[in-house]
Amino acid sequence: MIRILTLNTWHGHSPKSAWQVARLEPFGHKEKRTASLIESLRALDPDVVMFQECFPQPIFTAKVAEALGYDHATKICNSGVRIMGVGIPPGIGNGEGVSILAKRHLKMKVAGVKKLSGVGFATGWLAAQLGQLRFALGVQIEARGKKLMLFNTHLRYAYPSIGTFHRAWHELKQHGLLRGEPGRALIELLRHNMRVRDLELWRLLDWVTPFAKKQIPVIIGADFNLDHDHDQMKTFTARLGATNVLTTAVPPERSWTWDPEGNPNIAFSTKMYEEDGTPKSTHLQLAAHYDAIRQNPDHLLLGPSFSKGSLEGGGLAMNLGMNGVFPSDHYGIWADVRV
Repeated sequence: MIRILTLNTWHGHSPKSAWQVARLEPFGHKEKRTASLIESLRALDPDVVMFQECFPQPIFTAKVAEALGYDHATKICNSGVRIMGVGIPPGIGNGEGVSILAKRHLKMKVAGVKKLSGVGFATGWLAAQLGQLRFALGVQIEARGKKLMLFNTHLRYAYPSIGTFHRAWHELKQHGLLRGEPGRALIELLRHNMRVRDLELWRLLDWVTPFAKKQIPVIIGADFNLDHDHDQMKTFTARLGATNVLTTAVPPERSWTWDPEGNPNIAFSTKMYEEDGTPKSTHLQLAAHYDAIRQNPDHLLLGPSFSKGSLEGGGLAMNLGMNGVFPSDHYGIWADVRV
């Protein structure tokens, strides 16, 4: 049996423009969260950890891996424009990305990186991008003499459907935060983001499916920015023949990894006003409104070669905090899987 955890670790920043990001949490809070994360991992003792939104990358991942004695693989995803760590936007080091950590006896090897969307590239030494970049990271491990493939990704943030957006707009109008109807440019931007997010999902499916067809055990940890009951996720899970750990192991009323009522870190994302009291831009107000809704954007999926009895246990992780500090604005998902 191996224990697996997936978690969006939260970079703690918000984009102000293409060249500027703002820190959401107060100074020193990130360090407290990281300490809480490491202690929570020691308590849970997973064999494999899949992180999204690691920041700053790869320093963050290396720090956690060193503290726990794990091997680690990282992929920087978004870094702006920089050379040797210097560039724009300022204050983000080498940027953010995804990581996979594994206990050393599992002999983890990087199997590949798949670009899912975006124009440009991002490495620890050099980065240049036009808009967002999204990648998936794949590794191979060996457990009880069997090879397993692990995939980790973080898809674009977007509304699940245009209908969801219009409901949000109407609610914000009722509260006096917005007026009139959304402009054509905003609608087109939202539709573009949804198309790109869905395209990322299908490209991931195309990458993973050949392994599953060869009866290689496949496990996916991800922040898909889609709830399990949205049409795209239903289609993805069905086409792959995967089992969703959280919805299988936990009753629906307790399966929220994004929990504004229970996780105090989410309060930083749901504010409608800037620190100086001025209203946020329309785009950021819509994001704040959406962030105030309980959601299940995070997923841990077992591929079709795992039988129904392979899942021996699972559920939410890091949903109670450690010493009063929650490691992230997301909860994690863990699973005990029989190999």
